[in-house]
Amino acid sequence: MSAKLMEYFNRQPRIGVLGTASKDGIVDVAVMGSLQMIDEKTITAAFARGRTFANLQENPNAVYMIMNQGSEILDWKGIRVYLRMREYVTSGPQLE
Repeated sequence: MSAKLMEYFNRQPRIGVLGTASKDGIVDVAVMGSLQMIDEKTITAAFARGRTFANLQENPNAVYMIMNQGSEILDWKGIRVYLRMREYVTSGPQLE
């Protein structure tokens, strides 16, 4: 991912929606503001132990849609970023 994408991804304020699916194909979307791109290959997020996290454990593929509000609806801009969870942590220094 490029530096330009990283800048757009981390811009605030923004509206972000994360789409996931279970291993059986049951889909879920969640409004998420915690996702941050910390380098061109790494995104971090904080999840409760809900449906989104459960889906990612079963099926690591997801899509994050970021929207930035314009003055009118036709002025809104957005991008989709396709993601794949490679690892997760539930304790340790990364969470402190």
